[in-house]
Amino acid sequence: MFKESQICISHTGKKLLTIKNILFCSKVITSANIMGKNRFKGDKMKTIVCFGDSNTWGYSPSLSGRYPFEQRWTSILQKLLGADYFVIPEGLNGRTTAFEDSIEKDKNGCKHLQTIIETHKPLDLIIIMLGTNDLKSRFGVCAQEIAWSAGKMVDYTLHSAAGIGDKPPKILFIAPPVVKNSPPFGYMLKGS
Repeated sequence: MFKESQICISHTGKKLLTIKNILFCSKVITSANIMGKNRFKGDKMKTIVCFGDSNTWGYSPSLSGRYPFEQRWTSILQKLLGADYFVIPEGLNGRTTAFEDSIEKDKNGCKHLQTIIETHKPLDLIIIMLGTNDLKSRFGVCAQEIAWSAGKMVDYTLHSAAGIGDKPPKILFIAPPVVKNSPPFGYMLKGS
């Protein structure tokens, strides 16, 4: 369908997400036929919420700001999926899976999740991409605790009525990318 070389989102010249990574979820969705019939008669548009942190928001360390709209992975996903899909980016810089941040207030993803899925329902799919900010040394948590927190978000969504026909939406959880030496944020992720 798509060649990996067609699109690549880069961060300081390195490939972070390729079309192969980003659209793996769409391949799974269509091959498993999980998108279902929408709640509203005649409405064939599929709704996908992308719930995440600065990666979903479109933060660019090299620009010290936001990537242009057309370069954000959520915009690329929307373009590639086409007019039958409505991709809603819900990214927030610093968002964690479930940890309160005493420095950056109101970043707890578990607390935001209910509002987000209720705001945009009915959802066909929610893509959750969180966990990177949980690695900040000030939280002092291990990978297992981050996984448990991510699991809480998945469990909450699976028990919601935010999907088609008041059932839970389908979920795709994307684990955080590998964190390497990142000069602008290295001090926050020290020891992760």
